[in-house]
Amino acid sequence: MSAISGNGQVGPVNSTLPAALVVQARNADGSSIAGLEISWEVAAAAGPGASLSSSSGTTDAIGQASVQITLGTVAGGYMVRAIADGGSAEFVVIATTVVFGVDVVSGSGQVGVTGSVLPQPLVALVMGSDGSLSAGVDITFSILEGSGASVSPSTVATAADGTASTILTLGPSNGRVRVTASDGVGSAVFVNWTCGGDAAAGFVTLPAGGDTTVVGADAGCIQFDSQIAGASYEVVVTPTNTNLVFNPIELFLAGAESGLPRIAEPLVPGLMSVFRTTTDRRKRLALQYEWDRRLREIEQPLIPGIRQRAARGGFALAAVPVVGDTLEFAFSCVSQVSFPGTPTSITGVVTEVSNRAVIVEDTVGAGAFTTTEYQDIARNFDEVIFAADTTYFGSPADIDANGERIVLLFSAGVNTMSDVNPNGYDDGIVAGFFCPADLGSSGGNQAEMFYLVMPDPTGEFTVAADAGLTKEDVLTFANGTIAHEFQHLINAQTGMGGAFNVWLNEGLSHLAEEVVGHAAIGVIPGSELTLSDYDAITGGLDAFNTYQIGNWFNLAQYLVAPSDTAGLVMASDPFGPATFRLRGTSWSFVRYLLDRFESGLTEPSRTRALIQNGASDSRDAIAAVFGVPFESLVADWATMLAVEDRTDVSPRTELQLSSYRLRDMYVELGLRSSAFPPGGYPLVPTALDLAVSTRRAVELFSYTGDYLRLESPSGSGPSGIRLGVPDTADDLGTQVGLRVVIVRTN
Repeated sequence: MSAISGNGQVGPVNSTLPAALVVQARNADGSSIAGLEISWEVAAAAGPGASLSSSSGTTDAIGQASVQITLGTVAGGYMVRAIADGGSAEFVVIATTVVFGVDVVSGSGQVGVTGSVLPQPLVALVMGSDGSLSAGVDITFSILEGSGASVSPSTVATAADGTASTILTLGPSNGRVRVTASDGVGSAVFVNWTCGGDAAAGFVTLPAGGDTTVVGADAGCIQFDSQIAGASYEVVVTPTNTNLVFNPIELFLAGAESGLPRIAEPLVPGLMSVFRTTTDRRKRLALQYEWDRRLREIEQPLIPGIRQRAARGGFALAAVPVVGDTLEFAFSCVSQVSFPGTPTSITGVVTEVSNRAVIVEDTVGAGAFTTTEYQDIARNFDEVIFAADTTYFGSPADIDANGERIVLLFSAGVNTMSDVNPNGYDDGIVAGFFCPADLGSSGGNQAEMFYLVMPDPTGEFTVAADAGLTKEDVLTFANGTIAHEFQHLINAQTGMGGAFNVWLNEGLSHLAEEVVGHAAIGVIPGSELTLSDYDAITGGLDAFNTYQIGNWFNLAQYLVAPSDTAGLVMASDPFGPATFRLRGTSWSFVRYLLDRFESGLTEPSRTRALIQNGASDSRDAIAAVFGVPFESLVADWATMLAVEDRTDVSPRTELQLSSYRLRDMYVELGLRSSAFPPGGYPLVPTALDLAVSTRRAVELFSYTGDYLRLESPSGSGPSGIRLGVPDTADDLGTQVGLRVVIVRTN
């Protein structure tokens, strides 16, 4: 089946197109098929009202059948499909709004190098005052803007469908090219752009490993001179507008050869499905992350009271609990409406008191750990978690005057929270949390404390999908959770401003997991670690799995599809409640800042300064503490993800990490765990040939990156890229805050 005529017609809305849509049916040997029944349908329509002269027909003696279409009420494309046993054919026709006189049909929004002939003709349409198509009308095409550009032919009579067309050859200079089409009474204007090959405008000239940053309006045309075979560049496009929106952007690559008309990047909610098919227990923390987000919402209005209460200090007559004491707690922050079946209060018995911890065990589920195990938990908290977190973030306030000890409450109530799963995941647990209401609010426990899940190997307290929590599971989840939540607690009591913004607050808490993991095995940040290095350290892999693997898992979620979601600054993913990706980017960004500006031993001074900075906006706080505009830091961080740890290039230190070998880490994780993408680094840029013209449309959220690899496999002449408004290629405007970093890699 093939469409042989009538395809591509253009007409006013509500009109019947003059030419029939004709389909040809043939056998495999090329012979015509007569008497074949054909069904006709409008397969897609820009709007209602489209109709066909018949819904069925039969091919004639030469194997052809036809139908007429009346266009609908809305301008745009209409697809008609002819269907027969064993085959089908499709027609696409266009409805336009009735514009009396001359109108543009197609040919605007193209970009080409100097002196090139644009691949699509400029097509104008003439309609009479009654909406009829005007044939035989002379249309004059002339250059309105663009020195040296030309059209051929310059005068054309309209055809039966009312259209006339010409070919545009671009001039020797970059810039906008406008062409008018006039019938002597009215006119229409085509707008196209020249970019590439203008020696007077300057080219991107970089040595291997060199980079340049193009900002704002300069991204309207980025020129590359002729390239030798094998030349390549990494290009990272980052919008930095402060209003946090998706920004429609189209990249127009102008090369010497014609190529694909457009590479479309549809918005999809990441690749969660890839990871959700695994059995890795990290996926269980989806519910934890959603609960954390709710806690940050609870926390925001309580902050002034929390900080006032922290400044007053503890109760003078408070007593330090001793082993065997029975204590009563409210199950703070947990709503029985949101989490039906959870307790309102918890009775617990003190099982261990150390220099920094008071460990309490819920009487429901008593005997979860042995005395020795509780002593080990307390020792790890004192020597590793408390020491590392307070070094990096400061000391808690001790409002319960128990000697700066933190209450660790292991409770079956936390297990019962897994019965409610608002995210729609197949399973999920809350491993633990700190409740802001406990730090001074009426009804809270007036104590620095954490609520932690209990071992539940038989599923007595935990929903069936999450049953079987062993001691090892709980310790893995609980220790990482304590390290994470402790930063939130310290920040709530002592923080001064921007570091309390949700995204940065979470980034710092994931940094807390990382640095506690380092402290557990005596590693100093800045050591260029890979997974093999953890292997070589006694207890290294245990520490990695307990405290750090989640950060790498979360970052991988972002790297597999970076251009389809928010990167930084947002509190939650625009596509839904799961914040895996945003947690990964926030941690990665904080780690990048510390590696760039500090050594391993001095970096805690920056994190403490960040928490103590009084700027209300996290972006201002970061710029003040690190001394570089936030937008520049974001663009460099996004670029680091593309060029760090590559064997073919050595970029400047500001585009590298010193704590890890990023690519090697993911290669090894992919080989060892099904929770990570196999085959290497998750970030795969879109490859474009500098010699071949193409277009790529994306919708980029503020502070995320789109990753491109510009290559010249066989060498190429001058080329250019223009970043503009989709379809029209118009200027994006300064409100997008566009930053484009280009790194030459070969």
